[in-house]
Amino acid sequence: MKMNKNMMSAIAGAALLAGTSVGAQAATVTFSNLADGNNAAQFFDIGSTTIAGNSISIGINGFTANGANNLTLSALDTFSFLVTAPTGFKITKVTYTESGNGQTTGGVAMATGSITADGTPKNFLTQLFLPNTGLSDWSIGGSVDVANKDSIAVSIVNSLFAVAFDPTQIATISKTGASISVDVAPIPLPPAVWMLGSAIVGLVTVSRRKAA
Repeated sequence: MKMNKNMMSAIAGAALLAGTSVGAQAATVTFSNLADGNNAAQFFDIGSTTIAGNSISIGINGFTANGANNLTLSALDTFSFLVTAPTGFKITKVTYTESGNGQTTGGVAMATGSITADGTPKNFLTQLFLPNTGLSDWSIGGSVDVANKDSIAVSIVNSLFAVAFDPTQIATISKTGASISVDVAPIPLPPAVWMLGSAIVGLVTVSRRKAA
């Protein structure tokens, strides 16, 4: 079949659009099945959790361990969800960060936890407050690389601990913020598509030169 100039231009344009349409899409993931550990205290609070683009800001509700009165106290909770990539994209990384503050006189306090994404666990570095630490901010977290998946399950396990050595001493640690971000990447087109597009563009160019 002999192609006229208009037909070749249309095919060439379609080939070029095939290479750019994926990148032009809004690469916004979908978060679903958000759940906390259903503790009575609900330290991770679904009700005040917000989603913006590819990030989750996890609600915090009194997530504190206080070792006053010579008692060892802990605060434990979990947070889980599913994340799905938009059409034309794959999930490549999940990153979790959390922050808070703590203080000790005669006692110790610490924050620890882990993230599991698509079955791959990542432990956080432990934040430790030794005795006689003034009121200080802290931050921990970690990332898990994902092997280009359409949809994955993610879970966070989180713990705060505090113990005072004397009833008159201070040992406390609090979590004040926690967030999750998801990275995605466009699915690359097969080399054959690029070769076809280049060949068609070449034919169109030659045709136009002959016509001129």
